Amino acid sequence: MDQHAGPRTLRYLKWIGIVAPALFLLALQAVHATVLVSAFGADAANLLSSGLAVVAAVGFGLVLFFNIEATQRETVRQNRDMAVVTGVSLAIQGELDVDQVMRAALLSIAQETRAGHISIHVPAIEPGHHVDRRQVYDDPRRAARDGLSTPERAVEIPLGTGPNLLGHLKLTVPESRAERLPSPEALHTIGNLLAGAIQIGQLVGDLQRRKYEGHTLYQTLLQIGSQAPLSEIIATIVNGARDRLGADVGRMCLTEAILNDFAGQQDLAAAVADGVACQCPPVGDGRGREHSCGVGTAADFAHSLQATIWSPGEAYGDLWIASHSGEPFSERDRGYLMTMAGLAAIAITAARLREHERQSAILAERDRIARELHDSMAQVLGSTHLRLRALLSKPDLAPLPRVSTELTDLADVAEEAYRDVREAILGLREASRDRGLIESLAAYVEKYSHQSGVRTMLDTTIEGDLSLPSDSEIQIIRVIQEALTNVRKHARATTARIRITNGEPAGMLTIVIEDDGRGFDPSRSMIHRDGGFGVQTMRERIELVGGTLRVDSAPGRGTRVIAMVPLTPVPGLPRIGRASAPE
Repeated sequence: MDQHAGPRTLRYLKWIGIVAPALFLLALQAVHATVLVSAFGADAANLLSSGLAVVAAVGFGLVLFFNIEATQRETVRQNRDMAVVTGVSLAIQGELDVDQVMRAALLSIAQETRAGHISIHVPAIEPGHHVDRRQVYDDPRRAARDGLSTPERAVEIPLGTGPNLLGHLKLTVPESRAERLPSPEALHTIGNLLAGAIQIGQLVGDLQRRKYEGHTLYQTLLQIGSQAPLSEIIATIVNGARDRLGADVGRMCLTEAILNDFAGQQDLAAAVADGVACQCPPVGDGRGREHSCGVGTAADFAHSLQATIWSPGEAYGDLWIASHSGEPFSERDRGYLMTMAGLAAIAITAARLREHERQSAILAERDRIARELHDSMAQVLGSTHLRLRALLSKPDLAPLPRVSTELTDLADVAEEAYRDVREAILGLREASRDRGLIESLAAYVEKYSHQSGVRTMLDTTIEGDLSLPSDSEIQIIRVIQEALTNVRKHARATTARIRITNGEPAGMLTIVIEDDGRGFDPSRSMIHRDGGFGVQTMRERIELVGGTLRVDSAPGRGTRVIAMVPLTPVPGLPRIGRASAPE
């Protein structure tokens, strides 16, 4: 589109208007003097010259006026083209959002051209990088015109040049307004302007997205590095993936094994309680990784996307997002979600390592305490007991019955304290072994029977071992140890039996500890907690892992302690570590 063509043509016409008449008059005078006078005479020559001058003047004026009008029309057209181009340029100037750029261009073109229908379509220029975008404008008066079957003309303009086409701009105008359409050069200029603005908007959008994605990644890595609670890290990952990818909901489903590893931990329980995390079914159960997490399954949403959280050799779960509407998730979205899932795997692995180190430190400390008790207090109490018994056998004490009675009482106290310390050492050492519940109990019962003199048996129908939360295993062992301690100290029993059943009632592990001792009144022991039976202590331990405990006993008929513990972790319960010792 040559903006200087009109002024240049007018300048040429001005010089033609001056030079052409002068040259014509000079030529006419020369012809008059040399040809016409000699051929027709002076009077006839003058008349013929005058006629030729009039005809030439009229013809020259008509040609001049025709060229001036054509130049004026061209100038008006160029001005109209410039107005349209300038209007579109001003409309999209400063707009950085692609949709805003397209919307502003539509309104400006519609205002300048009075088009009845305008559409801009920008397909995805890279797979997984940009989604299809479309904006449409329809003149509200077009329907009335369509009712009259008004002929229309459609024009399609490419956005961009050469092979780098972003999309197309389509115009539809009534045939009666077709002359108001900008020239093809102006339309292509508009297409290039619009393509440039869209590319700038896409680049700015990409930069902003990368900025926010990088910020989320930085925050997550900062939390992992500072050993923030796992629930906070999970919330940052889930909310960051949901917000950055424009989803409506986001969840992290974790396998039962992971939830068991962190069972009872307040930070992970907070994530489960808030709905940020949940339990997903294991792979291979016929449902794949289909999970609801309280918001519905993938079938309830228009679009969903998930990435597996895994470390070498083990899957931790899935990171899952979904939206009710909008564009489908792209491959780039999937890549970002996989990156966030990788960070989740790092966070979970780091938390598990810290928990393992903590448990190892606790177990090492328990072993140290057991050794110190054995090497110090147990030796002192055992030696004191033996020396007191030896002293009682001396004949010098025969005439001193009160002294003998006092020494006998002291020897009994030393023996009882020695047994308590030996039992505490046994409990500390057995709880420090890296084995399952049934195996640990079997070893403990065997040693307890040998040390206490109470014949104790362990009955269970469970094959192999249970995959109980670690907190539940610890509290079950502590309750059984406390119950057996009561059998030895208070029941005066000769036999005791521990029965463990799985799934009766459903989802519960049932533990029964019974003896053939003298029994007691449970209601009385609950009122007098210092009576030494530890019933309230056992009940509190079982309640810490979401279970229940009751005592069935009466004087003269032995005692049954019945505890029921959930097989799966109960969210929100406080965590009691392996450092807990029997009361």
